[in-house]
Amino acid sequence: MDVLLLFSMGIGYILCFLIFYSFISICAHAQPELRLPAPVHTFDTLVAGEQLQHTFVFQNAGTEPVELGFVSSSCDCASPAWPHRPVAPGDTGTIRIVFNATGKAGPVDKHFTLYDKLRQPVGRVSLRGYVKPVPPKPWPRQFSWKQKFTFNGTEPDTNMPEWRQVHLFTRLQRPARVVIDIMASASHVPTLSFGDNQTLARERARQTELRLRAYLRGTGVPRKQVLIKSQVKVQGPPYKPGNEAAYEPYQYVQVLVKLDDAPGQ
Repeated sequence: MDVLLLFSMGIGYILCFLIFYSFISICAHAQPELRLPAPVHTFDTLVAGEQLQHTFVFQNAGTEPVELGFVSSSCDCASPAWPHRPVAPGDTGTIRIVFNATGKAGPVDKHFTLYDKLRQPVGRVSLRGYVKPVPPKPWPRQFSWKQKFTFNGTEPDTNMPEWRQVHLFTRLQRPARVVIDIMASASHVPTLSFGDNQTLARERARQTELRLRAYLRGTGVPRKQVLIKSQVKVQGPPYKPGNEAAYEPYQYVQVLVKLDDAPGQ
């Protein structure tokens, strides 16, 4: 019994030693050593929407080939790419980062963790810098729109979005005065509702001015801030029956909204 016991204990010690040696060997083999000469890249200021590409270099400072299995990113705004092949001892590899600044503003500090094939972290690189927002587009100093009319129509369409833009224009441009030029046109097609086409064009201008003033009054724009001027004209070829479509382009009201640059107004 004593001989068997000693033999069993001896076998146990040997097995423990082999397992421990194998574990040490595996651990020693599974710990690659990467050297990162410049693990942090600080970039100049970007404008939101721009992209930046940077390549980090690493060196295999260990004694065994090393292959990166994965590179994680702290932000979905950056995409890493790495070599999917073993890097021999002493050789170098690269990690390319593409950073997309769309929707970003302010300081940037993004980190990327390098993992080997066993998903053990072996290094980290970082991108740092600043993203400034896209500057707003300057509000125009003038805008215009044109509304077509039927041959006897005089009522402007106040549901057009340009009418709401008039209020926005006057609100953003305060305290400057705004001038609204109304150009009302009629063709030479005989009118059924007015004595002549000049009167028809004049009525179109008057109705447009009345609707503009009522709209601006309802939005709280001071009356003295807006100057409305009107012009009327009858234009197009002389009327010939049977070709009314040729006169439709001359049935309109055009509205021009602009800032008044005159001094002392």
